[in-house]
Amino acid sequence: MKNLIPFAVLFTALTFGSCQSNTSTPEGSAKAFLEAMMNVDFNEAKKYGNPAMKEFISSTMEKMTKAERDETKKKILLDNVKITTVKCVQDGDKATCTLSFNKEGRSEALDLVKENGQWLVDDL
Repeated sequence: MKNLIPFAVLFTALTFGSCQSNTSTPEGSAKAFLEAMMNVDFNEAKKYGNPAMKEFISSTMEKMTKAERDETKKKILLDNVKITTVKCVQDGDKATCTLSFNKEGRSEALDLVKENGQWLVDDL
């Protein structure tokens, strides 16, 4: 189980890449969240998550040791994964963002919800 935590962070970070933020849009919130995850900055990532996502980060990701965090950061930098496109489809206060990457033609979806005027990550 202990080995799953660094894998989860690495998967999330490698899947979504690094980006800039504008939290008034689902695209901006998704990018800000994933940039923080790539930097293994869980306090920053929590700013872009709804309560369930904040709890997930607290209960799993924050339990990584410093060595695990450093190893994850190193791996992310070495693999040089980048987001090539972000497309979001909004339906009222919900959005699904599809992110495409420069590695192996991968794409992933990220669910967001709008709460109090801010777009927050709801699910990975």
